[in-house]
Amino acid sequence: MVTSVLPSSLISSSSVKELVINSSHNSTEATSMPSVYVARNPAMAAAEIIGHEEIPTIDLSLLIRRSEKTSADERAKVIQQLGEACQDWGCFMAVNHGVPEDLQRKMIEAYLDFFDMKDEEKQRYNSKSFINSVVYNASFDQTTNEVLYWRDGLITTVHPTFNSPDQPQNFRLISEEFSRRTREIAKQLVVAICEGLGLEENRTEECLGLASCYQALSGNLYPPCPQPELALGLPPHSDAGLLSVLMQNNSFPGLQVMHNGNWVQVQLIPNSLFIVVSDLLEIFSNGKYKSLLHRVTVDKKMTRLSVVTAIGSSWEGVVVAPAVELVETEPAAFRGITYKDYIRHYQSGKLNKRPLAAIRL
Repeated sequence: MVTSVLPSSLISSSSVKELVINSSHNSTEATSMPSVYVARNPAMAAAEIIGHEEIPTIDLSLLIRRSEKTSADERAKVIQQLGEACQDWGCFMAVNHGVPEDLQRKMIEAYLDFFDMKDEEKQRYNSKSFINSVVYNASFDQTTNEVLYWRDGLITTVHPTFNSPDQPQNFRLISEEFSRRTREIAKQLVVAICEGLGLEENRTEECLGLASCYQALSGNLYPPCPQPELALGLPPHSDAGLLSVLMQNNSFPGLQVMHNGNWVQVQLIPNSLFIVVSDLLEIFSNGKYKSLLHRVTVDKKMTRLSVVTAIGSSWEGVVVAPAVELVETEPAAFRGITYKDYIRHYQSGKLNKRPLAAIRL
């Protein structure tokens, strides 16, 4: 049984960070949390076996920095590695990816500065819908889940139209550069991954409308939690787009991925990027590449911040369906859908219910 030591007025706090700060002002140390944040059965959580398998690591230098010196065999080797990682894991760690370490650090610091702002300043961007251009919220989707998650988030649409909060200072400049660099990497990865399926570069770009791809940038803050064994930062879910690109501020392994029926702890290499296969890529690949089921755990003492950029197809300019080349010898596994309609469907349900099932044939 979970009983809260916090005053009832704090339970409705609009952000998890404010809840933690206010609780520290009312007691020497909060030892329990409001029951609405209980997302796990403690006995089942204790019985879970968390694996520590080695997740594939791929050197992207030959792919990102293509030149006349890059041989066809070298590129083919990277494409093979990408295909194997996407098919076997649905994710991989990327090194030598081309995003400067200094830019990664500045982006993380900018998000930390945002979450350090006064709550009333952050509430200007509060919304129940992450379809809006700039959205600040706690617990992700409070209207459709019975429980709340130990997370504060800021989500901005950054392409094809760039958006940013007004504060903190330099957030716009830093996030615009970070978004541009990660967008180009993600687009190259989508093309290369689909090349491994036998699709030509121009064909992939045309089918998915990558020139006008929809891109969102999000910062996720997971403050210290008094009962981490009961809470989750985010429940098991898959992402809606083509690929998600993640980095984080410290070595705390809060991210876990599902592999062969077991949860596996993700231990990121410093300055690496973590690449996640998402729902639209599963649709386009006709199920050959499965979108990754993943979740976020929290810690009693550590604050974890992740920065995630997700790219999808064009917002409504194309219908994403299994590539024609892939359904010549086997039936289509999904019906076609625009990204706009898929996002609306994705948001209308519970985060821990995979919306792909609704468009599966």
